[in-house]
Amino acid sequence: MLIRSLTVFAALLLSTVAGNAGLPVDVTVAQNGCAGAVANDGADDYAAIQCHINYMNTNFGGGVLVFPSGAYETSQTLVVPGAEMLTGMGAAVTSISSLGGADVKVLRFDGPSNSFGGMDSIRIVCSQSTVAKQPCVHVSHNVPVTFRDCHIWGGQHGLQQDGVDGMIINCIIAAAALDGANLFSRGANWYVRTKFNPYAGQTVRYAYAQNDWAQTPNNGLQENHFVQCDFSGTFTHDAVAIYDNNTNRAITTFEGSVFSAPVTITAARATLFNGVEFGSTTLKSDAPISLVGNYAVNAPIAVTGTGTRECAGNLYITC
Repeated sequence: MLIRSLTVFAALLLSTVAGNAGLPVDVTVAQNGCAGAVANDGADDYAAIQCHINYMNTNFGGGVLVFPSGAYETSQTLVVPGAEMLTGMGAAVTSISSLGGADVKVLRFDGPSNSFGGMDSIRIVCSQSTVAKQPCVHVSHNVPVTFRDCHIWGGQHGLQQDGVDGMIINCIIAAAALDGANLFSRGANWYVRTKFNPYAGQTVRYAYAQNDWAQTPNNGLQENHFVQCDFSGTFTHDAVAIYDNNTNRAITTFEGSVFSAPVTITAARATLFNGVEFGSTTLKSDAPISLVGNYAVNAPIAVTGTGTRECAGNLYITC
């Protein structure tokens, strides 16, 4: 961490050198034909930030954009069109919010299938309305992204993930709308040590909802993997709901994870649970599931549903 911090600091000292793809760009510095973002928790920084993103994309196809500590606000959706990485100083001190808490999608990642843009050490805050209709962050169809050490909070869905082959690691993702999901997925990605919990006092419909591909036709498998993830909190329906529209493509694996609410699998090719904790007594699957080495925390669970089951080494779980 120290080496990484020193590297970012050294790059910042040189970041005002225009036209060098090897150096990060500080979005608060006026350069490359772009104004500097103000980051004062009131000014609209949309034009400045989008200009810096576009500059890096147009000239180099990507690069690192550094967001020094501050509260940035945007009136419109910031679009990341390629391999641009938005890097803050930490999710507790660097944030990008919708201006005035409006129901606006703050970030959309639109890169090509080999882009791998993303964000790091930053917090994204969207509408806190229980009837919000826009997702907070949206990854477009087939786009791979890398999110690290980030917080996403608000909107109908915290993260609408239509991308493929992305990695989300050590993040907290929470929606605000009663009919939303912390993670609404129509893609295939990896998630490691990430919390899909509503913030205190908030209730949403799902922690994680998986649906069919965002665009059709698409004949590939929807392989989603969750490692040491947390699906706790208060939900009006389920912690996890998987329905791939009977396409027989959704393959989902949960390892070392925690669930506090019901898990319902309506249509999928296969769902695998390995070494997880179930806090609810409801586990229903109408599709094939595998349960190995899991534990029912509060009371014994009898798995229901019409799907094929393979079970071994579980505690207080009857298949």
